[in-house]
Amino acid sequence: TALTLQSSASVTGPSASLFMFSLTGGTVSTTPSPNVTIHLTTSDLNELKRKQIALQAATTYLTVSSQAVVSMSRQSVVPNVNGVNALAVDFYGPDTIHPQLVAAALSMDAGILTLTFSETVSAASLNTTLLTLQSAPASAALAFSLTACSTSASPDGTTITVAICAADLNAIKAAYPLASSKNTSYIAVVSGLVTDMVALPSDPIGSSSALPVTTFVADTHAPVLISFDLDMRLDVVVLTMHFDETIDAHTLNLSAITVQQSINGTGYGYTLTGGYYATTPSPSISVNLTIADANAIKGRRGLAVDRDSTYLAITSSLVNDVSGTAVQTISTAAAQRAGTYLADITPPSLRSFTLNLTSAILALTFSETVDSATLLSTGIVLVNGTCGAASHRLAGGSVVGAGVYETPIVHISLLPSDVNDLEYGQAIALSEPTTAVAIDAGTIHDMAALGVTGLQACTAAPIAANGLTANTNRPALIAFEANMNEDTLRLYFSKTVNAATLDMTQLFVQATANSSAPVRLSRGVIVNVTATALTVVLTQNDTFSFAYLAPLLTRLNASFLSTESTVYIRDYAGNAGIPISAQAALAASRYVFDDRLVQVSAFDLDMATGRVVLHFSKVVQVATLNPAKLALSYPAGPSVALATSTVPAQIDSASVVVTVSTADLNAIKVAYPLANRAATTYLNVASGLCIAVVGSLSDTHTLLPVTTFGPDTIPPTITGFELDINSGVLILTMSETVNASSIIVSLLTIQNATALLNSTKSWQLTNSTVMPANGPVIYINLSHYDLNNLKRIRGLARSINTTYLAVGPDAIRDMSAVSLVAIDKMQAQQASAYVADTTRPVLQSWDLLMDPLGPPLVVRLHFSETVDAGTLQPTSVGLQDTAVYSAGTHQYQLTGSGYP
Repeated sequence: TALTLQSSASVTGPSASLFMFSLTGGTVSTTPSPNVTIHLTTSDLNELKRKQIALQAATTYLTVSSQAVVSMSRQSVVPNVNGVNALAVDFYGPDTIHPQLVAAALSMDAGILTLTFSETVSAASLNTTLLTLQSAPASAALAFSLTACSTSASPDGTTITVAICAADLNAIKAAYPLASSKNTSYIAVVSGLVTDMVALPSDPIGSSSALPVTTFVADTHAPVLISFDLDMRLDVVVLTMHFDETIDAHTLNLSAITVQQSINGTGYGYTLTGGYYATTPSPSISVNLTIADANAIKGRRGLAVDRDSTYLAITSSLVNDVSGTAVQTISTAAAQRAGTYLADITPPSLRSFTLNLTSAILALTFSETVDSATLLSTGIVLVNGTCGAASHRLAGGSVVGAGVYETPIVHISLLPSDVNDLEYGQAIALSEPTTAVAIDAGTIHDMAALGVTGLQACTAAPIAANGLTANTNRPALIAFEANMNEDTLRLYFSKTVNAATLDMTQLFVQATANSSAPVRLSRGVIVNVTATALTVVLTQNDTFSFAYLAPLLTRLNASFLSTESTVYIRDYAGNAGIPISAQAALAASRYVFDDRLVQVSAFDLDMATGRVVLHFSKVVQVATLNPAKLALSYPAGPSVALATSTVPAQIDSASVVVTVSTADLNAIKVAYPLANRAATTYLNVASGLCIAVVGSLSDTHTLLPVTTFGPDTIPPTITGFELDINSGVLILTMSETVNASSIIVSLLTIQNATALLNSTKSWQLTNSTVMPANGPVIYINLSHYDLNNLKRIRGLARSINTTYLAVGPDAIRDMSAVSLVAIDKMQAQQASAYVADTTRPVLQSWDLLMDPLGPPLVVRLHFSETVDAGTLQPTSVGLQDTAVYSAGTHQYQLTGSGYP
């Protein structure tokens, strides 16, 4: 104790004690000697290190009091005094031993970890992130490494106290059963967890040989709800509770929570029934409230609408911490206000609905509680389930059945007019697949005054299962109107009917209220449909039939209606109509007489048979029809009137046949391409064509296109032909107009007998030309070559009896390109007329050919046509040397020369 170590030769001032230390003990060598060895105590050594004395030679000085030791003669030692003659160390051996963690104590209740080291360590060097708590001595399967938030405020020394931060403490608890008892609390460290006073790092402790804590204090602290947040923004309401420690979510009992409007429990309150949450241990837990709980809270006006109306009361059964300690109670008389409140920002949306047409109730279910007082019924549209199909916007309606609390379901009592319109023929509310709802944005608001999201027809909400109840009332026909000017019957019913179910064959018209022979309607067209009325457009068959059954439907008191059975019509729920007997028929309430002009509505033309069929809008008197009022034409083309056509005998009808005369047919064909095909076949109708049976006159029509066109398929024939040898013309008379340009003259053969035999004379035309005019009569100008050859062949074409015509296939075509019926050379056709040659031949030129050596002298004569050389008289031929004979002309008359 008489020895003092200090950090310098002179230590003075108020803090001098911090830099010097007098030994408290130690082991001294007892053998007399000039050198004395002292073994320092561990506590003195650690204190020297703590005061950073003797950490190196430069900080190692010794002072000795006179009582420190005596000589063998009992003389006191000469003192070494601080600041005078403090003795510097002669030899210094540095610290080379690494510090070790030798013990640890853990208090989970206080959140304190106490570490004991083998020597004094630098508290400032502590790196808590290098320390890991694990639940077993040889396994880190369940472990947690402290983070930097866990720190120590201890001074340098052998014991360091670590304050485990709340985050680390909660994380440790979340890793239950880690550090839940002494047997589950072990420590592993990485080298350098701390350093000693000479910066030597502490030794590591591996996870396979972790250090057990020597002392363990369990957590006995009751968890406290320190704050909570309520997030109302979305359809899913989220309640987040923050506790002062990790809680065991497996023990959560949401029925221990009451949300209330005030701190003391006045006003509305609501106790939760359940929710959805993660069961991971944590100091904070977020609960998705059930839809029912969220809507119940919203349905209580004034509850949880802002932070100041949101309080929480809990019982101790709410939750336990991981040590099993129950949470502290928060009473309803001193409830806790929300820390954070996030108001609803999600507009409500329509989720489903049901429709009861019997009670006229429409029930709408929304995504959240809505304020029924804000409903605007006209913003609701009922539509067919198919996108783009029929729809009906409500004209009104009122909320019924509203209770004390608002809910997500609103019941609307529909107006009677809306019920009728819903059953109207727009195919709405027939079945669940044909029933959907669209809604305008803002039609209703939620409890946060947010308007409902608009829902268009193509994204309409599906109907709830079993959500449609149909109307069971039967419809009755209560009145009808007959408008014969439009060929319609307007039917009025006691309620909405499904026009598509109307079977017009079950409707009968009759001329009296009591009839044994009512006239059945055929199938007509339904138009102008409203909720309780529809119009039937009568078929032509029906209106034509009425024309033969006068006075039926010709005046008001001759117009009655009956039905054969109840199935003539149904409503949209399938209810059959109430029948009307033919013995008590329904009288027309209104009648309009037919004063329309007769129209030619269509026509057909068959060019092969020469037959026109006219289709009229009414039954006409056939005897009054004048075909001359008809003309065939086409746009920008010629027009040919049926001037000589006739109407064969037939009964009065709406379809009348006209027989086109041969002359009219040929005139039509000459006007090619008129009526050569459907595209060039139109009809013009002049005024006064005919008169209807009911008395109205016919109307005019211009360029009515043909409905059915039959082309000319009859092959043309040669009905006769004439050969004019004198004029050189062959005239063919055809059965119909033919196409002159189609004639192939080389397929025409003139022969002198019916059958072409070896002895028969014939000539096949070569280059004769056809006059270009189309028609039933064709003129062929015989070429000089063909005509001369016909004259050359003796016995051929000398009279009608030696003139026959044969025609090859395809030699002539009509205007429809139908080929002529060929005339075989074995059955040639005799000419029907013949004109003999009466024109005298003319010598047109001559040639004189003389051989250089003399005779014979050849005179060649060229005539205008073939001549009979056997009749030539050579003595009638004279030669002269001038064109005009005169006194000086030399002339020589041939005497008897021959000819080839």
